Amino acid sequence: MLKTPKIQIMDWPRGKSFSQRQLNSQKMSEPRMSTAICHLLLAGSSAWTCRTLHNAGQIQWAYGTLGLYFAKSVVGILRYGNRYGYEIASLYNFVEMWSIAIGIPFIASDLYFLLHYSYSLSIFHAFLGFVLVAGIVIGTHYMILSYLSLILIGSLLSVVVVGFLNENYWAMAGALSYSVNLYGIKHHGTIGRVPSVDLYTVGLCFFNYFIYKALTDVSIF
Repeated sequence: MLKTPKIQIMDWPRGKSFSQRQLNSQKMSEPRMSTAICHLLLAGSSAWTCRTLHNAGQIQWAYGTLGLYFAKSVVGILRYGNRYGYEIASLYNFVEMWSIAIGIPFIASDLYFLLHYSYSLSIFHAFLGFVLVAGIVIGTHYMILSYLSLILIGSLLSVVVVGFLNENYWAMAGALSYSVNLYGIKHHGTIGRVPSVDLYTVGLCFFNYFIYKALTDVSIF
């Protein structure tokens, strides 16, 4: 009798792996509407930011970041907004990993482009995002995930540095808030009585605003 293979999902950047069986164990008897509402807020925030940046012009890679945030929000609403949401838990985690992988590198790419640095430097940051995605897809070894985490941290530091050198404090604030959100909030389960996924999702709404301010302030000049 054939056995159904386990689907391995990586809870990156922590590097924790869990199987489809474990995902199904997260079944909820009732929807978690507070989390669904937080994802609805993120969907609206991402759509608004994307439209505003489009009107500002010269934005290239940020669409990828915001598009994945919007996709994560839609899947998140379905994931937490009904009692059968556990059926798409693996899809939700997959989209979330992609949003983490390319989110900061793509923003860094646009910052370097709009600040008139070398175009190859801008493309390099975008390329790092694809490296992270490829590494997540093919790599489940702890050492590989550690290297990927270093790339992500390097991208965050790159945004901080370019923001500091060009007095773009919105970029610095965005990178710092994202770091706190990803490494300090996301993996805590609950903070007080509030699920960390709610706080993390709302934190991404603030990050969208920082993206908007950082990129539009640059594109004005």
